[in-house]
Amino acid sequence: MLFDDDAWLGSEHAWCGPYARAAIGVLIPKGDWRWWHLASFDEVLNSLKSAVGGSGIAAWGGDEAVLDLNQWVEPVLAVRVAKAFSEFQWATPRLRLKITRDVWRWSRFRDAASTIRSDLAKVLSSERIFLEWPRGRRPRRSEPNREEGKVVVTATSEDGIELARLLSDRMGEVTWRPHVEVADVVVAMSADELADSGVATDLAVVLESDPTRLLERLDGIRAINGARCVVRLPDAGNAGPWLISFGQAMSDRSSVDDAVARANEETGVAGEVMVANQTFLLQSPSFLSPRRDVRRMGRRSLPPQGRQGDLFSYSAAEFLTATERALPEPPRFPPPAARVLNATVYVGDRPVASLPETGAIQIEIDIRPKTPLQRRVPSFPDHLVRWRGDSRILQVHMVELGRTVVTRSLSVSRTGGSDPIRFAYELVTGKAIDLRLMVCDGAHILQTARFQGFPGQAFEFFVEAEVTSVDDERKAFDLALLVNDSLGNKPSVTTLTEEGVYVTVLENNEIGQLRDECRRILEPIVTNPDLSARDAMFDLAQIGGLMLDALRDKVPGWPKNFSRVQLMTKADAFFPFEYLYDGPFPERLDVELCPERHGCLSTGRARSPCPIRQSASALCPMGFLGVSTIIERQRWDRNVESPLWLRLPTAPSSRKKLTIGNVAFAASNRADNFHDDDLPVEEKLARISDVAQELGPPLQNWDDWKAMVVNDRPSMLVLIAHVERNALHIGTDAALPIQAMKEPYLGDASIAIAIGCSSAIGTISLLSLPSAMMRNGVRVVIAALTDVLGRYSNEAAKLLATRIRDASRLPTPATVGEFVTEVRRQLLARNIALGLVLVAFGDADLALGGTD
Repeated sequence: MLFDDDAWLGSEHAWCGPYARAAIGVLIPKGDWRWWHLASFDEVLNSLKSAVGGSGIAAWGGDEAVLDLNQWVEPVLAVRVAKAFSEFQWATPRLRLKITRDVWRWSRFRDAASTIRSDLAKVLSSERIFLEWPRGRRPRRSEPNREEGKVVVTATSEDGIELARLLSDRMGEVTWRPHVEVADVVVAMSADELADSGVATDLAVVLESDPTRLLERLDGIRAINGARCVVRLPDAGNAGPWLISFGQAMSDRSSVDDAVARANEETGVAGEVMVANQTFLLQSPSFLSPRRDVRRMGRRSLPPQGRQGDLFSYSAAEFLTATERALPEPPRFPPPAARVLNATVYVGDRPVASLPETGAIQIEIDIRPKTPLQRRVPSFPDHLVRWRGDSRILQVHMVELGRTVVTRSLSVSRTGGSDPIRFAYELVTGKAIDLRLMVCDGAHILQTARFQGFPGQAFEFFVEAEVTSVDDERKAFDLALLVNDSLGNKPSVTTLTEEGVYVTVLENNEIGQLRDECRRILEPIVTNPDLSARDAMFDLAQIGGLMLDALRDKVPGWPKNFSRVQLMTKADAFFPFEYLYDGPFPERLDVELCPERHGCLSTGRARSPCPIRQSASALCPMGFLGVSTIIERQRWDRNVESPLWLRLPTAPSSRKKLTIGNVAFAASNRADNFHDDDLPVEEKLARISDVAQELGPPLQNWDDWKAMVVNDRPSMLVLIAHVERNALHIGTDAALPIQAMKEPYLGDASIAIAIGCSSAIGTISLLSLPSAMMRNGVRVVIAALTDVLGRYSNEAAKLLATRIRDASRLPTPATVGEFVTEVRRQLLARNIALGLVLVAFGDADLALGGTD
């Protein structure tokens, strides 16, 4: 199936698929990609208006990638483009689509031409769609011998004479002439008959059941017959009535496509304008008028030897028009492109697609620009590169369990690719190879890829995760951790510090055991109303301290102090970095929390020197790295990740900024299932109504939620959902499977707050809510790592949503990482244990507020 719009856009928006292809096929040839970068309805509409001139004919084509929009256009953008085209079409009633010459060289055009036309016909009536001639020929022909200026109609064989006479009888002032070499209109019983006849004509009506055969003969029909327009009828069954209707419409001075539409409507025959000159189509009433006085050149001879044969075998260069060759790359809004890792394997000096059985190989790695477009790879847009100088030095680490990490430096040019680097590798007979290649900038992971294979078989190389574009220069991290359960089929953590890269297997060792213990004790912290904040912090601090000691012991170069950490985890992997505890630990079990903690948590700075901390006479919450360190969490999974082009940011101006407008809010009624009497006297927690006072009334079902997302386009989503059986419940009990949390329910929201039962660690791999949201375009998701009591969900959602909204309006920017760390401290300062399990997924350097 060429187009599976249900899978791409969902059943509700599947109708948008043909509209999106129609629109983007019109926009690509113009070379201005502002619609993709700015991604607004108005920009799309403006781009469409500028792409279609006063003639109302839109050129469609540009690149074969238009057939694969599901691979590089986000569903939310596709729907927006489709709706813009629908409005544009309504405002342009005489709109026509011309399938441009470059489409002839698409690899799939020959087999899919009918499918492409049928797809476009779902948007525009088929009579309004026509092909451009495959080559820019200018054939010369003799003028037909017009008696009294009348249009000449003929047939190419005896079989077509009767049909041609039916047409001529209704066209008005015409002359019927059999057996002539030059005519204005000719009727042919097949594509071969027309091409072989050599009859010169302006308009050819061909009875041909096989559209592919007609496609194959069109270039010859243009070169030999000199035709300006070819109309195809699918069979001869109802050709007579159709030709009568068509002739009558032409006598009423209709254009050819209007006449085809009228004849189709009156007879039920699906005639189509197969190919046409744009000028002839628009002015066909004048061309086929007896009052026309046009001087014609002599008839064109046959094309040069070697120019005939299978049309589809010609080289691509023959199809390029002068305009296409001269088309400059637009300077500001280039096509979507990214620079990603590429691998080639060499045995000696010979590149190979399969690994040898044994022996030495060289794995050559480079970074190169890639684009979903197939016509050409553009130079990388200089204005999107956020670093200075002509080149940038990065590091590529080759990581394998049981082997020493190998590192090479790689120089990336500002607007192109990189020089290649090579890694030597010795294959072992019968042993699988599983490598991770990591592109890094110091202790900052930019991109990871996997190289997998088995001796004697083909290898596989794929980009695993792109966390940060190689074109962005980010503030440095003190430490980067990559945690997953896949490398060598064992759980491991790869640690990057300024001193090097280290791999630690988490299976059957102290770090792995402490990780599991931390996971075990986390959940009751915010689900047990009788567990005090002091007990929760004490238990976590003890495990976190032991785990930090183990990491320092196992990982050489572990930093003494942190301010910024990057944490990458496979979607189902867990690593409790926030709960690592640094500092003196009390020697008694009955110590209380530090009585001075509120001041430190409020300011974000631990008092120094602090006699209480130094003596460990009380537990200091500032020892948790999660309250003193900016932690950027990123998740990935190859099996469900969107293609690279769907993960790219859109507007260059907003790559590092979040703008908050409308807010969509929904909550499960279960979040209010608590009594005020159950709370301590000093504790006042929000109810759903309190959140509603700030954000508006909660939506009670998913239909209302979806309607708001579509109509109001909220930029922030706030969900206090009950999660049960991998479904989200809001209102009384309106359920939505997490797997259905896609574009119609997310729109183009940039940030989501999702707090509720099991909102961050899915009980089934990959079904966690943050992963589902981020796979479908949400840039930052703030969630809880564990189940949460409703009383805390309401309070946290209210605090987070109002603070984010207000911060986005301030002139001084705050990053998401700084913001989440601050909110975590504020909750702990109020003895709300939810502060311990609150985490953010996404780019920690995205800014809230500030001026452009």
